[in-house]
Amino acid sequence: MERLPWLLRRLSLVLVALTCWGTSIAWAQGRVDVSAGLSTNEVGVGEPFTVELKAMSDSGTTPSSPRLQVPPGFSVSGPSVSSRTMATFGSGGSVVMRGIGASWQLVASERGIFDIPLPTVIIDGQTRTALGRLRVRVVKAGSRPRVRGRDPFAFPIPSPLGRPFGSLSGGRRRLGGRFGHSFPFQIDDDTVPDEPDEPTQLPLKARRLAMSTEPDPYVFVRLMAAPDHAVVGEQVTLSYYVYYRTDLQLTVQREPPLADFLRHGLDKAPGTNEAIITSVGRWRYHAKMLDQVALFPLRAGRLNTGVLTTKFKGRRFGARQVERKSNDLEITVREPPLEDRPLGYRLGDVGRFKLTAEVTPRETRVGESVAVLVRLTGTGALPPALRVPERTGVEWLKPEKREELRVRNGKIGGWRTFGYAVRFAKPGQVRLGSVELPYFDAVKAEYHVASVDLGDISVLPAAPGSAADAGAELAETGDGPFATLAKPRTSLGPFEASPDQGFEPRLLWGLVLTPPLGVAVAGLMFRAGRRWRQRRRDKKQDPAVMARRALGAMRQAADGKDQVAAAERAIHLAVEAATTIKSRGVLLVDLADKLVAKGLPHPLVDEVVELLERCAEVRFEPTPADEAAAGVVRTAQRLVKQLLQTRVELPAADQEASGRA
Repeated sequence: MERLPWLLRRLSLVLVALTCWGTSIAWAQGRVDVSAGLSTNEVGVGEPFTVELKAMSDSGTTPSSPRLQVPPGFSVSGPSVSSRTMATFGSGGSVVMRGIGASWQLVASERGIFDIPLPTVIIDGQTRTALGRLRVRVVKAGSRPRVRGRDPFAFPIPSPLGRPFGSLSGGRRRLGGRFGHSFPFQIDDDTVPDEPDEPTQLPLKARRLAMSTEPDPYVFVRLMAAPDHAVVGEQVTLSYYVYYRTDLQLTVQREPPLADFLRHGLDKAPGTNEAIITSVGRWRYHAKMLDQVALFPLRAGRLNTGVLTTKFKGRRFGARQVERKSNDLEITVREPPLEDRPLGYRLGDVGRFKLTAEVTPRETRVGESVAVLVRLTGTGALPPALRVPERTGVEWLKPEKREELRVRNGKIGGWRTFGYAVRFAKPGQVRLGSVELPYFDAVKAEYHVASVDLGDISVLPAAPGSAADAGAELAETGDGPFATLAKPRTSLGPFEASPDQGFEPRLLWGLVLTPPLGVAVAGLMFRAGRRWRQRRRDKKQDPAVMARRALGAMRQAADGKDQVAAAERAIHLAVEAATTIKSRGVLLVDLADKLVAKGLPHPLVDEVVELLERCAEVRFEPTPADEAAAGVVRTAQRLVKQLLQTRVELPAADQEASGRA
């Protein structure tokens, strides 16, 4: 009997442990986190503040349709929506969560204490309401001391395990945060043998991923293409792999440029595939596919994919993040052979295709139309247009297109329909002809022609009283709008001038020319004045001038955070001066690609984006940032000077658009 209380205590502990374990498993199988917060809890009347929503889910679908209902007396703008992805890798598996961040800007028009309804979002078809409480106190305008609010993007998101996500603020596809317990399965490097399995002992998939040397220690990324030789328009499958032998977390992923390819996604849930253990040099690595895309070359030559840039953090790297860049793949692309190339073949039509058609009705009248629906199915990049047969008296109107693309066995395919309206100008039995699509089968290395016969159409004369019938009658009788004009002369003769019975010619020409000349002169003067005023405005609003002005304000600022704010403004203005891109309205995840597309060099683009990220971090640090601001100021001065000296040559269309802006 004395041991009974001891046994009961032990049994209770076991039951509690089992309950917690079951709850953790159930939570991990369907994890959804929705939270909301305010940029400040006290504002003045007329002062804007921000409501921020964070929604994350590991179900494979991205949350959508964020909504916010505001109480009376508030005006709202937004939402501004950005996508979020978080991935954690470990030896036992990985966790990938997708989500969105949405922000609304509110302005209060009256004083008081208000509870703002929590925002909602749709996840897997269900409406989810955010956690938290949104209470704001609105005071008299100007009565609140001017203080720096906390970063609205850095409020913690509650987690079922009691740990916050951390900041979800953007970088170049910044995935930051953690999943409560980031690495449920640890990798101990000391347990990895120095000598891995022989390549012949590895499974087939592992042998394909094996490498003789490691490009970078502990973790690296790799691009693999199949095939590496193709023809223009043939599908090339590009796979992104991350190799790792330590605990880590992916924080930044920047896609390769793929400038010479048309791209389609293949993996519906990137990053969720199982890791494969393979050998790299003398180490055993976990290799995990990050994503897989289908590429279609747009031209012939040696085409480069560009590099995949990533950043990781983990216990081995301490507080810093390590950057890893993949290999730059070169894919050799050639044109299909000229031998046996069919007439009408268009470069890029590669795959296997089939055409079917439906024509209704088969009988019509002059001036009326029939519907021709041509359906194209197959694998490969579906051609965007078809060549229709040309016949006298037959008019093909612009088609209505519909399509559905799908992935089957790793290949892009699907169907596309072309709906034409065909009109006829003459009666009789009209043969429509056939629609043909020459294409190249890269698997068999031979040309084929997909075709479908459209058959005949019985065209009856136009109905009495119709517009087509009236036009035909006028053509036959000659009673048209020009019937009353003078007949052409049939013989030559001397010109006989009629006596002048009007104004003096000089007076007449003076009266005729004075009004248009006056209008022209006035227009020229008005245009010259407008151009002069525009040049003055442009000089004042020139981004380069404003960037130098912002640098001057940065040097005069006494506070470190004011210096960082001025530096950030100078960088944005210098980017606009160099490329015409208003970078303040572009997400950092897209900014790098837009700047590279405008012609800025990659190293300069990387420095600009990293400095903007650093400015955002320093501005919202709660502690004084004078020391950190000093480094930002030096870097900003150098980058602004480089940007103003690196004004890229813009196309004429961009220059005209920039001038209008």
